Amino acid sequence: MQAWMTASERAGAGKRASSMTDLLMGAKGMVPGGFIDHLVHSVEAGVQDAGAGSVIFSSRPISNAIHKLAFQVMLVLNGIVLTLTFFLAQHPPLVELMEGSQFAVSHARVSVLETRSPHANASLAHVSFLNCSSKFTPSLRASNGSHFFFSFPRPIVADGWEFYTSSADTSFQQDPISLELHVSKDSHLLDPMDLNESSWELKSKFDCRLSSATALCESDVANVTMTRNVRYHFDLRMSWQYIFELISMGLKLFGNVGTPMLAAAGFIYLGRTALASAFHVVGVLDIIVAIFTPLSLFEFFQCFFGGVIQLMYGLVLQTKEGHTIKFLPVFIFARSFTNTLMINLREAKFSVTSNSLRLDVMSLIFLWITLLLSRRRLLHQSFKQIEQDISAYDELWRQVARDKSNLVELNEAVAKIRTKSPAEQQLALTSAEMMRLRTCVGLGSIFSTQQAHRPQPCLASKGITLASALDAAKHLSLTSPHLKVTSLEQLYVQAFLLEPIFFAKIKHISVRCRCFLLSDGSAKGCTRYISLKEVADEPDRACMIRRPSIKSVTRAIQKAVRSYGGDVSRLLDIVRYALVFEDLEELKQAVEVILEDPHIHIVRVKNRFDESYPSNESGGYRDICLNIRISTQYTRKFFIDRHLCELQLVLKSFMELRNENGHKNYRIFRDLRCE
Repeated sequence: MQAWMTASERAGAGKRASSMTDLLMGAKGMVPGGFIDHLVHSVEAGVQDAGAGSVIFSSRPISNAIHKLAFQVMLVLNGIVLTLTFFLAQHPPLVELMEGSQFAVSHARVSVLETRSPHANASLAHVSFLNCSSKFTPSLRASNGSHFFFSFPRPIVADGWEFYTSSADTSFQQDPISLELHVSKDSHLLDPMDLNESSWELKSKFDCRLSSATALCESDVANVTMTRNVRYHFDLRMSWQYIFELISMGLKLFGNVGTPMLAAAGFIYLGRTALASAFHVVGVLDIIVAIFTPLSLFEFFQCFFGGVIQLMYGLVLQTKEGHTIKFLPVFIFARSFTNTLMINLREAKFSVTSNSLRLDVMSLIFLWITLLLSRRRLLHQSFKQIEQDISAYDELWRQVARDKSNLVELNEAVAKIRTKSPAEQQLALTSAEMMRLRTCVGLGSIFSTQQAHRPQPCLASKGITLASALDAAKHLSLTSPHLKVTSLEQLYVQAFLLEPIFFAKIKHISVRCRCFLLSDGSAKGCTRYISLKEVADEPDRACMIRRPSIKSVTRAIQKAVRSYGGDVSRLLDIVRYALVFEDLEELKQAVEVILEDPHIHIVRVKNRFDESYPSNESGGYRDICLNIRISTQYTRKFFIDRHLCELQLVLKSFMELRNENGHKNYRIFRDLRCE
């Protein structure tokens, strides 16, 4: 202030400056964005101190856990196991890719599994092997009516084969309708009849039940002569089904190895999508293969239902991340059971093998068991950390519970509370009002609305001040749903504006009932509890009363990330205070006083004095926690009448145990549990 201003002018200017500051703070409380919000969405800031085994069971298990070295190592190890599985099992697509879709042949065996007539011997003519434009014809070494053995004078390389039906009309019933081609790389000097079964490798399979559209499979033929000496060609180069299977392998490997790499680079969403793609994209590919590939009924169900199960779990991981771990054992069981059932039905025998259970699914079983055991270990450690505190709180509770009559009356009083509105932080204006307010003060397109609105002329260009714009906006009708607060910075601005009103309301309640307020511990010689009634005439002692505490930004980020999936609207205790009572009767009177206050709207109640309450969730600690809104002319003016704050009603005996050492143990307890 300038020296030449009078005292009244300085006071007036100070009041106007304070009013303008409040107005600007009120406007800022309606605008999202800022560095704090960046920390919430970067995730790592909320889980860096949490136990790795518990992070995977948090509200965003994948997004949170991929920052943890232990989880990254587990994913990479799982990727290595999958890679070894693919190579050791010698998946046909992988073999074809490595060998360039070609195979070496010294000997060949064509096994006719079924002919047109069940009792007729098979008839084949002109069997040849192909490689691009080259044709190689082997010599027939032996046949026994169902097996035909061929040999080459020297090994050849092929990528397909062919045969012709016999030219005689009488051989129609001898045409093969189901056959297999096996090849051997053993020395061409050996007799193919003497080779062991392990020397033969299946290269091609044909069955009319799977390819009924083929001319060879037509049973009712008007002119048999037209079916004689007809060529049937089998191209064994890599098919689109093989390409799809290679893509599936690549997605599974990248989902395990690429996810930690993307997370380390800061691409959280891409990392989660890479992992989800190993399920939902692979599932879609399996469904396409099942629909467009001629398969037997059981093979179709095996491929189709396997794809559907993978697709569903991938969508859970992608869109409902919080249920990922809950549905993992369901996915493992459904995938293994379906695969085993279809194989057993197809082969008409019961067996459980690594092939039916699928090695890639079995690796997930190992991963899930490891995570579960790690979680159990951390939970055990967490309870050991506060074991003494739990015992002390439980002993206090047994003493309190002896006062049966007052405990029943307290619970009856709490039961009368009728909560209002959803338990979430909301903006004071509705979606329609937010659009109009934004165009009034020129804030730009920063609020999402459910309906499109035509932009209104900016009031600022007409000479309307910020104060009058806010004043006009608060008189708009409240008919549309309120928008959730999406910015942590907004919440803190609203909290700082609401804090003095909340403090005044607390003092008003304390005057009307018998309770203690907490004192400022920094004041020398000050007791921990102060009764406002007793210090009403002592300003020096009254000013020692502790003001409502504002939750630390670090803890707010942790809670949003660990428990609420990044949804800051569920943080209901940014501003909080504890009223302390000697006994249950005084606490019940306070509940009744709060219920009678017309400015207080209770949105949520946590009654930890209810005998059915599981005290382990709070480490044995008990109180009554109210989340309230304060609606006054001031809060409505600055759009903070829908901001939720927390009022704790605590017995003095329980508050005595809430010391610095106990809180330190509780911080370790919640970090181990990732809460």
